[in-house]
Amino acid sequence: MALKSLEQLREVPEEDWNLHAHVLYAYLMYANIAMSWTAENLAIYRMYPLGDDPSRSVVYPTLLRHPASKRTEAEWEHNMKFLIDVTEEDLSMAPSAQAAVNTGLKEKVVYGTFEAPLIGLHTQFRKVLGLEPLSLTEPTGQS
Repeated sequence: MALKSLEQLREVPEEDWNLHAHVLYAYLMYANIAMSWTAENLAIYRMYPLGDDPSRSVVYPTLLRHPASKRTEAEWEHNMKFLIDVTEEDLSMAPSAQAAVNTGLKEKVVYGTFEAPLIGLHTQFRKVLGLEPLSLTEPTGQS
């Protein structure tokens, strides 16, 4: 995923680009660990079921700094706050989304192109369960 700083490369000849400094790498490691990293840090989200209720879980976010980072302590605190805010934003939607799924009124869920890791996760779950792969639909541009 491109970071805002990628814009700086407009002024740099392509042969001098250092893309690693301007992207966020993200991986979903089957089935309960998500990792993202930049040139400056590594964020790890470990997710575990909470009790016997499949609709409840606990998430442990961790932010590791690159030893050569030049960020100040305040910048790291801001980064950690952002990490927690994003996690809470995503998780705050989970109960209502789960309740909607539990109604059975909707036959399918449509993921946006930014949610490729979720598509991969469900594809892997289906494979392990012996189910057919998800059918992918190209975006239509309609709202």
